[in-house]
Amino acid sequence: MAFRIGADEDSLAGIIRLTLRELASRVAFLDAQIKSAVVRLKRIANEFAPDLVAMHGVAPTLPAPCC
Repeated sequence: MAFRIGADEDSLAGIIRLTLRELASRVAFLDAQIKSAVVRLKRIANEFAPDLVAMHGVAPTLPAPCC
């Protein structure tokens, strides 16, 4: 099934295809932002806390314990 939609296509199937295409675009955009943020976070963590990052089981993207 192609996801091409005509500018004047207002059928339910067309609207669903358009919505799925827009959601896929947003997911791709957010994935790219997350990858960029993780790279920066790793760089910052390695610069300011290299000993902590070097510990087994510790990573800059892991959440801190809440208690």
